[in-house]
Amino acid sequence: MGRVIILAVIVGAIIWGLRVMLRSRHLFEIRVDREGVRLKGSVPGRRNGDIIEFFAGLRLTSGSRIQGMPDGYGFRLVFNQDVPAGTQQRIRNYLMLKP
Repeated sequence: MGRVIILAVIVGAIIWGLRVMLRSRHLFEIRVDREGVRLKGSVPGRRNGDIIEFFAGLRLTSGSRIQGMPDGYGFRLVFNQDVPAGTQQRIRNYLMLKP
């Protein structure tokens, strides 16, 4: 009986550890799909409606993704390969500069 309890505790600890390790580490994520722009989380200093409107105007391709990752006192942006370099700079300017 004691071994079963110890085994259950070990398995529980492993599952909990994996869940913590695999948990998303971004503050926000902006995705573009066939249905439009999706925002998960919130961008510091910006209203969600304004962000969605800005990104809809960029006409990014479906599959585009931008993540805001914690970085010291603020955040840094991570883009996937579907976001062109010039558009990345426009997004940086919009999200990183104060309104």
